[in-house]
Amino acid sequence: LGIQKKFVKEVSEAIKPGTSAIFLVVRDSDPNAALATLRPYKGEVYHTSLNPEDEESVRQALKKRT
Repeated sequence: LGIQKKFVKEVSEAIKPGTSAIFLVVRDSDPNAALATLRPYKGEVYHTSLNPEDEESVRQALKKRT
């Protein structure tokens, strides 16, 4: 879906049993503001950029999982 395999592998390896992940789509705003909001939680931040078509594909895939 336009996400580099290296990125997927890196995130997959970071998620261990008993841990969780949050995926955010930041659009039409400052991504640094979103990062600043999450900073107090001291988690690991991974970043990738998708084109609009790939972004929509990810959204649809996530909807199917809920």
